[in-house]
Amino acid sequence: MKIKSLMFGTFFVCTAHAGNVIAAADEGHVSPVISTATTATSMFGGFNQPRRHSGKLGPNEDFFFSTNIGDGISTPKSMYGGVFDGHGGKKASELANKEMHLHIAMNPYYKQGNIRQALLDSFNEVDLMCNEFPNRDGTTATVALIDSNSTLWLANVGDSRAILCNVENDQASVISETHDHKASDAQERVRVLASPGGKIENDRLGGFLAITRALGNFEKNYGMCQLGDNQKAAGLISVPEITEINLNSVAGKKFVIIASDGVWDTISSKMACELTAQQLTAGGSPEKAAEQLILNTVNIEVEKLIDSAKNVSEADKSDTQKRSLLKSAWMDYMPADDCTAVVITVN
Repeated sequence: MKIKSLMFGTFFVCTAHAGNVIAAADEGHVSPVISTATTATSMFGGFNQPRRHSGKLGPNEDFFFSTNIGDGISTPKSMYGGVFDGHGGKKASELANKEMHLHIAMNPYYKQGNIRQALLDSFNEVDLMCNEFPNRDGTTATVALIDSNSTLWLANVGDSRAILCNVENDQASVISETHDHKASDAQERVRVLASPGGKIENDRLGGFLAITRALGNFEKNYGMCQLGDNQKAAGLISVPEITEINLNSVAGKKFVIIASDGVWDTISSKMACELTAQQLTAGGSPEKAAEQLILNTVNIEVEKLIDSAKNVSEADKSDTQKRSLLKSAWMDYMPADDCTAVVITVN
C-alpha cells in the first residue's frame, strides 16, 4: 500500500464519544483540551462507539483518556494515552480511566525517571482499588506513554492492544504491538496452568474469563479462587507486560493506535495501521482517524455477517442493491461489542 506524506501539528487532546465532540474530563469516556506539550510534536485523538442491541445503544464499558502528566520542572513531563475495556460492569474501567495517569504522575519512581517501575506500581495500585467492586467487575488496561527522551512505553493487561506504526518510503508498517493476554494464547495458558489452582476451560480462565490479565475481577468465596476473601481467580494477574521503544530509532512518520478488542476482533493490526495512515495522509486529524477506524471496523463486521448469514441466499449476497439494503438494516445492530480507538501521532 502506497502512502503519501504525513503532516502532524501541535499536541492537543480532542476526543469524541458516539460521534459528538465533548470537552469534559468528568464524563469518564472523554478528555479536555489541554496545553501544548514540550516533549514532542504530537497529537492525540480518540473515538468510542458503544455496542448496539435491538437497534439501541447498549451499556458502554469502554473508557479512554489522554493528557500530559508531569510539569517538566519537579517531575518529568510525558504524554499519556490509555484505553480501558470493562467486563462484568463499568466500575473498574471507569476508575482505572480516572486514576491510572494520576498514580503514574505521583509515583516516586516516575519522578526519578524510572518509568518501568512507576508503571508496575501504578497498575498494582489501581488493581487494588478495584477490590471494592462487585464480583467479576474488571477491566483491561492498555497505556502508552512518551517521555521527554522520546521513549515510547507501552504497558498492558488484557486484550486491548497498542501498536506502533510508521510510514517510510510511502509504506505503512507495524513496528511493534502489545501481546494480547487471552486464555486461548499458548504463552498465557502455560503461565496460568502453572499457577496453583490455575484452570482453563473452553479457552476461558476458570471457565468464565476470556482474558488472563486484568485489573479488578476480585471474587468473594468463589470456588475457582485462591484461598481467602476478595481474591483473584487462580492464574489471573494484574502485572502488565511493558515494551520500551526509542522513537528516535524508528524512521519515518510515526503513530500509535490503542484500541479495545471490539476493534481487534474484526480487523488486524496491519489493516488498522494502513487505514489510519490513509486518513492521516489525507490530512485528517488523529480524532478523525480514530473515528474512521471505528466506522471501518463496524462496516467490515457487517460485511462478514452478511457473507456468513445462512438465511441470506448467495444471489442476494451478490446483488449490489440487496446487499446495500441488508447492510443498512443490520448496521443498526452493530457493533456487537464496544469499540474504542485512540490515535497518537509523533513527529
